[in-house]
Amino acid sequence: MKLGLKSKFSIPIVIVLVVAFSLIFFFSMNSYKKILIEIMEEKTDVALSVFMQQAASSDVSLELLKASMGSNYLRITRTVRAIVESDGFDRSPENFQQLAEDIGVDEIHVTDGNGILRWGNIPAFYGFDFNTSDQTLPFIDALTDPYFEIVQDPQLRGADNVLFQYIGISGKKTPGIIQIGVTPEELAIAARNYDLQISIKKFKVDNYGGFPFILSTDGTIKNHPIDADVGKNVKEFIWGESILNSESGNGNFIFADDDGEHLITYRFSGEDIYGSFCNVDPYLAPFWDMLKKIGRASCRERV
Repeated sequence: MKLGLKSKFSIPIVIVLVVAFSLIFFFSMNSYKKILIEIMEEKTDVALSVFMQQAASSDVSLELLKASMGSNYLRITRTVRAIVESDGFDRSPENFQQLAEDIGVDEIHVTDGNGILRWGNIPAFYGFDFNTSDQTLPFIDALTDPYFEIVQDPQLRGADNVLFQYIGISGKKTPGIIQIGVTPEELAIAARNYDLQISIKKFKVDNYGGFPFILSTDGTIKNHPIDADVGKNVKEFIWGESILNSESGNGNFIFADDDGEHLITYRFSGEDIYGSFCNVDPYLAPFWDMLKKIGRASCRERV
């Protein structure tokens, strides 16, 4: 059967139109997908910024509280010095125990000019040499510097895992070290409230299970919602190297594993790397739904 002139012209036109519409559809759908990805990236980037601000605020608040409490403990230690160096003070263990109770501290220790603990509220410590321990060596300068004062950072006590802190100053009338030991309860409570490990478990990057995490610059996971992952190195994960090898210090990328596609957003901040981990599929759900609808509509037209 011979085709008419009209048919000869119409077939190429139809082909051109089909190709044109296909190209338009292809580029439109890719643009739509790109927009969805950009929305996801922007949302997770904003969420990461909020989390970093919260973490920074917590650190600042803790440091301010620590500094304030340290100043107060120094004033208490100076008061202890004034009392124990007074002529009428009896340096018996009982008097030191009453003094510790009256001023609300756990321990009071006073050394002689050689750094040997001679007096205090815990007789079992008498005879201890401050020169023999890494914990007490920082106080030795008090023996030669009459203006020496030190507020040690609170540390977890090995015996009971309780936060404990030592403060020391030099003797004024005679060479020696005046030291108090305290349990900074307010700081311990604040530290628990500002605990990043707890905050990370509560913080939601999005409504689809996205979460933040914190790494050290060597790749060690410092904070992560999954406790078992804390302490691991991100090099154990397929996405780890992409962060550690970053030249810009911030950005995002998508990777795939057995659980689907995921978006990692990250920022370097000092000696830490803040990041967020999100699932891509929920964000692309509208895209796949549209493709299905178009596919069903196309099938109906063919029928």
